[in-house]
Amino acid sequence: MTLDYGLKVSKPWYDVKTATPAQLVFSSKYPTLRVHTKGSGTITHTGGRTVTIAHGLGYVPMFMVHGNIYGGSNFYQLPYVDSSNVSQAYAYADATNLYIRVHDDFGYVRHNINDLGEETSIGYIRTVARIGRSNPTVGDSDCALRFTLYVAKNATIYEARLHYYVQDRRGSSNMYWRVWGIAEDNTGDFGSDPLGRAVTTHSHRPEGNPGADSYMTFGIKDAMNDVTTRSGWASGNNFGVIMRREPEFPDNNDMADYDDSSNLGFSYLTTLTGNNLLDYKYTIFKDKIE
Repeated sequence: MTLDYGLKVSKPWYDVKTATPAQLVFSSKYPTLRVHTKGSGTITHTGGRTVTIAHGLGYVPMFMVHGNIYGGSNFYQLPYVDSSNVSQAYAYADATNLYIRVHDDFGYVRHNINDLGEETSIGYIRTVARIGRSNPTVGDSDCALRFTLYVAKNATIYEARLHYYVQDRRGSSNMYWRVWGIAEDNTGDFGSDPLGRAVTTHSHRPEGNPGADSYMTFGIKDAMNDVTTRSGWASGNNFGVIMRREPEFPDNNDMADYDDSSNLGFSYLTTLTGNNLLDYKYTIFKDKIE
């Protein structure tokens, strides 16, 4: 004879003998994941962008991880993939640990360019941000760029990066230059030559040999902090930078950003002003991934 036995537990107010699977709390007819451990935490910028959680099972277990991507009370199952198809937050496991990671750009705010200009051997040109030496048309050049910056006064700036777009590139030698902030509360437009304006105490010295149609990315945190701690600074003000050649900048080399529909260029800033990047919750099951 056919044996029919097992264990079922129904939800309140349902007859366990006639309840559908959706009306059951448990049925031995169906596989059930067994919880090994669960927990929560926060990924911070200063603590590194990967959290390692030991499970000690000796095999790769099933797991679930949720992250608070947008703040508030909602948690979303990872991975979180942004509009550019980049996994901004994800998790994976091996036979020893569960790993939860956020992308290197996660948590940064973008600030767009709104003005640019260059000072050359023949005068000031507003629609180009070029830095170089011995250009056959304009001679030597230094430049300035301006951005609308959404950073609160006296905010702790963990990182600030200038992403300078190299639309044109001449030469193939390594270039050296220095970057200052413009030391003004809300620097005005570049209708007149901005390279004579006062600069910040701190500066930064990037170097590189980029190709055309690429970004040069470098930190400017200290120079930015000099401006955002000024008495008249407010979020949404305009922040400018000046870039000048260093003495060893090579002849017959330059790079320039200028080409978009408004002659504003493609350069931009990114800032990180919060240390807490991602609140997460995880569950690790005893069940092995087969």
